[in-house]
Amino acid sequence: MENQTKEQFFTEKFDNDFRLIESEIVSEGIFNRFSRMMPMVGADYEKQSAKILLVLESYYFDNKDLENGSVFTNADDWYKTEGANLIPKISERNVNMREDWICNPTDGPYPNIYRSLCAVKGGDFESQCRSISIYNYFLRPAYNNNGTKGFGDKDYCKKIDRTVAYEAFCGVVETLKPDIVIFLSKFSFDTFQKHNKSFENVKIEYTSHPSRQWHMSSYWANYGQSFKNKDKFERIIADSLEKRHDQIPKINEIKEKICKMTNNEEWWTWGGWLLGIRLINIGIEACFENVDDNPFGKFKIFIVTWSKEEYQPYSKLLNEKYPNKSQMDQGKKVVLQVDEIQENNMDLIIEKLKLHYENLKIILEQTS
Repeated sequence: MENQTKEQFFTEKFDNDFRLIESEIVSEGIFNRFSRMMPMVGADYEKQSAKILLVLESYYFDNKDLENGSVFTNADDWYKTEGANLIPKISERNVNMREDWICNPTDGPYPNIYRSLCAVKGGDFESQCRSISIYNYFLRPAYNNNGTKGFGDKDYCKKIDRTVAYEAFCGVVETLKPDIVIFLSKFSFDTFQKHNKSFENVKIEYTSHPSRQWHMSSYWANYGQSFKNKDKFERIIADSLEKRHDQIPKINEIKEKICKMTNNEEWWTWGGWLLGIRLINIGIEACFENVDDNPFGKFKIFIVTWSKEEYQPYSKLLNEKYPNKSQMDQGKKVVLQVDEIQENNMDLIIEKLKLHYENLKIILEQTS
């Protein structure tokens, strides 16, 4: 990885949205105060058939950081005090998820994650780096003091830690819209679970921390069978990819039919699972959504622009045509969901795609 620039491995596309994540406790915004802890989002994350967010536990500070003035052992100061010394200069190089993930492919937990992703998805370490997103659940470093290590040790975790971590997590999931979230820390997972929160069409799982022992340690599954944690991790990834893989032939079939119905060969597929077309600065994207393990549970149709500036000339006419629909910002992209078909009805899917295609052509004529 040394031969390529770091920017080739991650994208900053979502950074502004991360900075907008609000908190009742962190007045300036969580990732404004803790900018070095923003998630690492791979450059190819959005191209994946199943978008994966990995959630680790926390960074670790020790007595050296205390000696250099960090307030990390005081939770209130860490989250609230203006001008507090958070990350000493000597530790800055160790607190940056993007630097860690990209620059340490052979250190810490990363090799085991890379190996498992390669085993399931194919490709090399570099392609895996570009494909996923990852960050730490807790925004305050744990205290590594004479072997006492981990956020769950000796009541180190405070209510304020749990609140900010939950606020950040919800914001990150809403921003990145992953298909699957895998906690790589049971303590983080258990802490999140206490909120009894779910996200539509986002599968949330956990395995143990991917340490060197990860490939050897086991968990107890159904019927008393024992599996290695890496096997569980790989099976979670494989199941998600399989459901997307099942959608590919059907998306190709839809593409072939809608090209004929609209007399336009410019329809494309992306990653095999997303169907779309671009008409000047506006277009359509559509995909199946897995519901209750049915990869064809819903078919959703969206009108999109690929920047907020491109959306403005069409906003008034779109509001008139689709008065009860709300636009969503996804990074620079603007998305308007205009249809949802509850069953795998090919004729209805083609009919609706053609309808929205014709609507867009009319809107383009009116704005030309």
